[in-house]
Amino acid sequence: MLVRGESDILSLLVVNTIGDGSELVLLGEVDAFTRDIFAAAIDHLLTQRGDLRLHLTGLSFIDVGGAAILATRAFSLPPGRRLILRNPPPELRRLLELLWADHANLEMEHR
Repeated sequence: MLVRGESDILSLLVVNTIGDGSELVLLGEVDAFTRDIFAAAIDHLLTQRGDLRLHLTGLSFIDVGGAAILATRAFSLPPGRRLILRNPPPELRRLLELLWADHANLEMEHR
């Protein structure tokens, strides 16, 4: 999906579902132009059972609004369910550790 910004800067976010539907692979950027697509994909993921996984190796950029979407969606999970971020970009990892480090439902994996 290609989204065109007001200043003719292109933002690209590709979201693919894998496995049983409880895993997403993200490629591209999460910013003001693609944040709604990102939120909708996460919301769809929340309808699945068990732990939820986001593969973020292909994510080249995520802004603080995107990080907040991850944190708020993780907060909404019932106890025992986790939102697992696989290979988050270093900037996202640092931001989440600073702002939401004590959140038990949000986990980061590095493979």
